[in-house]
Parts: sequence; C-alpha cells; structure tokens
Amino acid sequence: MIGEKDFEKALKDTLTFLAQSAETNIVSENQEAVAMLRQITREQGENREDFLQNFRYVFFRLQALLPEALDVPKETPHKDILGYIASGLFYHFFRQYIEKIEGGCCCADKARFVVRKTIRAILTEKNLSLYAEYPDTDENKGQQAYWSPRTIQDTDMAIDMFWNWYFLRDYK
Repeated sequence: MIGEKDFEKALKDTLTFLAQSAETNIVSENQEAVAMLRQITREQGENREDFLQNFRYVFFRLQALLPEALDVPKETPHKDILGYIASGLFYHFFRQYIEKIEGGCCCADKARFVVRKTIRAILTEKNLSLYAEYPDTDENKGQQAYWSPRTIQDTDMAIDMFWNWYFLRDYK
C-alpha cells in the first residue's frame, strides 16, 4: 500500500495524466502524457505490475471523494453510485442494456440521458422520471423523445437495475 505522500504524488500524476489524455486519439496526440506514464511505471522497477494496483487505489480514493466534492449530504441514498458514473461503468451498463432491449438506434443518447438524470436525482435527493417528451415548439410535440428510454421509468429503477447487474442479483 502507498503512504500519504506517495498518494498525493500518485494523485497528482494521475490527474495530470487524465487531463492530458482526454483526446480521442490518446496515444498519438498525447505523447508527453504517455512518456510521463511510462516514466512512472519504470520508476516502479521490478514492481511495475504494482502500477495498476496503485492507479486503481488512487482512482478508488478519488471516487470516495466525489460525494464530498459535490456537496452531497452524507445520508443521501445512492451517493456511492457516483464513482461508477465517474468510471464510465454506469453509462456502459445502460448503453449495452438499451442497445440490447430497445435497439441500437439512439442508445448512446438514451444512456447519457439516464446518467444525467441519475446525477441530478442524487444531487436533489429525488426520484426523477426518465420519460421525456419533445418540447411544445417541436413538430413531434407530445410524443416521447428519442433520448428517453422506453423501458426504464425513473432514476430509482435505473439505480436498482445497475445494482442488480453489478452484484449479480437474481442469478443462480
């Protein structure tokens, strides 16, 4: 396990790397960040495989800080899901689920809508509907919007679906 000073350095290095690696073509557009990351792993010496463990540890610590950084009250239910949202796992689950159940058309838009509404639900401590209609100014007024999932009614249902999948509930 790494000490507090090592954690601070690993945190700084990780945040720097993540900030520099936000581009879609990470390797070719971020040679400096790749070089820095290689240097960090080489400094591990014979324990280079520990780099991923340390990276995971830093990411875990960052996830634990999210509710505090977002001023989410301690007693807020479901605040722990913020780490899975930050890691992309929550989005990935709903992207795959919607693609398989509702079809591939607009599944990424629907998954992003579920993620945004879930974040808002946690921050406001309310269960929010995932049903959305087109605005009154749209020619499709009154119809369910393409970005609104048909099979997930609200944010509580979305959170329950994610936890059931994550913890393999109802599987034998």
